This record gives sequence, C-alpha cells and structure tokens, in this order.
Amino acid sequence: MSEWLTTGQMIDRLKVGEVAENQSGMTKVFYDFPTRTLVYDIEGNLSKKCLPFDISMDSVNERWRILPKYVTFEEAMKARREGKGVKFHYENGTIYIGKGSKMKLKDSWFASKTFDDLVEGKWTIKED
Repeated sequence: MSEWLTTGQMIDRLKVGEVAENQSGMTKVFYDFPTRTLVYDIEGNLSKKCLPFDISMDSVNERWRILPKYVTFEEAMKARREGKGVKFHYENGTIYIGKGSKMKLKDSWFASKTFDDLVEGKWTIKED
C-alpha cells in the first residue's frame, strides 16, 4: 500500500490514470482525462456520475492514498522485455524485480508460488 497523504499532497502527486482513495475507502478521486478536471465518486465504482472535486473543510482534513495501477502478467512481462522493473503484489507484501535482474522460479521466494499465482496475480510497472 502507498503512504497516507494530505489532500494537497494527493492533488500534487495524482497523475492521469491513477486513483486516490480516502482513509474511509468511501470516496475515490481521479483525473477525468477528457475534461482534465479532478473528480470524485462517492459510490466507489468510478462511474459516469462523478462530480468535480472541491476543496472544503471536510476534504482538506482527509487522508488519501494513491492506489496502485495493476497490470496483467502479460503486460508486466512485456515491460520486462522493454527493460523496465516490475513489482509482484501478494498477500504478505511485494517483491521488486529490477531492470536486468532475472526471475528464477527455483529461487526460494518463487518456489513458494504456483504458475497460476504469477499469471493471475497483481503486477505493477516501475515507471522511471
């Protein structure tokens, strides 16, 4: 999980395509690319019924975290071929596979995972 941010920090760090969630998990904020505005969704499903995000006394005191942008195993392996690092997210944490490092399934960590764990798991790409 990412660190908890103030509202100002969240606004400064949130990029197009990313979603931030408040501490209660009830509100999600993201950039609406076509309108280039910051919007929120209190239903939590990122529906078309999103409203512009306004700074208020309530929102200023919120804490936020930017949620990881998960990709498929195939996308992660494509990124590896392009020389990017990737992270595999599992129930007890994450493992980073850096640029140029080898994924060896006989290594102790990978030996505890099944092929299905890797293919169906959550991956992120480390953007430089």
